[in-house]
Amino acid sequence: MDDEVYQETSYDTLLKLQQSAIEKGKNLAERSESRELLLEKLFPLFNDKNWLREYSNEEYTGALMGLDGSMQVISGFGNIHFIPWSVALVYLYLEEKFDPDIESNISEVEADKDELEIKDKDLADVLGEIVKIEGNENKAVRSTGTKKMLERETYMISRVKEKLQEKKIQKGAILIDGPLVDPPNWRKTDYVRKRCQALKEVSQDIPILGIAKRIKERFYLEDKEEKIYNYSKDLYKNIYKNNVIYDDRDLITGLAIEKGQLDTSMYTDMINVEQKNDLYKKYSKNGVSVQSFFYKNSIRSPVIRVDTIKEADYSLSEYVSILEKSYLKGLEDPLPVMLAHEKCQISKSCAESLKMEISNRSAKGSKKTQLSNLIMR
Repeated sequence: MDDEVYQETSYDTLLKLQQSAIEKGKNLAERSESRELLLEKLFPLFNDKNWLREYSNEEYTGALMGLDGSMQVISGFGNIHFIPWSVALVYLYLEEKFDPDIESNISEVEADKDELEIKDKDLADVLGEIVKIEGNENKAVRSTGTKKMLERETYMISRVKEKLQEKKIQKGAILIDGPLVDPPNWRKTDYVRKRCQALKEVSQDIPILGIAKRIKERFYLEDKEEKIYNYSKDLYKNIYKNNVIYDDRDLITGLAIEKGQLDTSMYTDMINVEQKNDLYKKYSKNGVSVQSFFYKNSIRSPVIRVDTIKEADYSLSEYVSILEKSYLKGLEDPLPVMLAHEKCQISKSCAESLKMEISNRSAKGSKKTQLSNLIMR
């Protein structure tokens, strides 16, 4: 800690907190040690069962698409709120595999035309508008805005085949930023039915991959629970009772390190998640049974969960080849997902600017109305 931090906190309080921090650090060190030993003992099981595999150089030859949505809440007009939302579907025409050495913080990809063909007028389809909502509960307002964005995202999914035909693309795959069951808490029957219908129709001809980047679940751990129990009761106790392994990402990352080939793409076997909770079961009843695998592109990239549709006729190796083509050296996430995110992103500063525009346009009322708007802003 620097001197300013010391000066801002009383000596007695700081002493107690530092003592507690030292103790917590020791506990974490002991946990990390236990975790490493556990992974060393667990690795032979995963290796023998071929649950953690290396990429086998099968190349995907189609185009790539990325889909994402964004929204913000603009408040400050009494109980009237405005929700700017945007959904973007981007297209990448990658005729040949290329691997330029680019930094991980890039915002644009530059490559020779022979390597990357992107037609400017066909780069993306974007939907967006500002929705007016009346209400006093911020949570309800945000939920309504999210619903609108997701409905338009589902609409965009339903039009993917039509879009490919317009652009005369013979073969393509779509990567959605987020899980296929999205969002986890949205259970409206009509929404689920329409989303499942769109996913089913498109996935008959086009592989769909849901890219879940923030993994907090233990789907993979739950899938292997019985097998790990039969393999070692002690390992089972530490994983499932003592929670030495935090989540699926922690497990896959640790096992990849144990395998020792961190610059090689690695992926797991496919697991069924269609019965994990009531929402997944609802999707399954509507003809979309979700199955997932986990993928790590390189030492620089985090583990992602990839959601796929069980009813679609694509192999695990084909999904992996799509991911291989989606990553460029130096990127943490698949390029189509990154470009879709950047294309649809509505920043807070943009929302503030839109708020000012709305406020200025509303200032044509009487002086009393203007004063009222100013006070409630």
